[in-house]
Amino acid sequence: MREHPAAFKYLSDPARAERLMEAVEILHRNARQELRELHERMEALNRRQERLRILAQQIDEFNNNANTDITEQQIRQEMMNLNLDVGRGAVQHVEEPVVEEMEHNDQVMEERTEEEKQTNN
Repeated sequence: MREHPAAFKYLSDPARAERLMEAVEILHRNARQELRELHERMEALNRRQERLRILAQQIDEFNNNANTDITEQQIRQEMMNLNLDVGRGAVQHVEEPVVEEMEHNDQVMEERTEEEKQTNN
């Protein structure tokens, strides 16, 4: 302090020293409050992490149970059934308009044949 007379003079003034102490107390109080808030956030994050861990464990258990209940062969068979159903549906979807068109053409041909017969007679 003696090497810096201005600092010594500043700190030796009781009013200034009191203000400095108040500032230090405010900083200390703010730091403690921030530390409490950080601890609360960490606790909340730890709770969230635990919930996520439990959820992941439940998902793993569900997947393991699901895998043991259904065999790969059953999955393949089901996929084949779905493909056949989709295929049948697609064929039926295409087939219906063609059949309707053919029936319409047959009807038109019959009408023309009748008209020609009447015209020839």
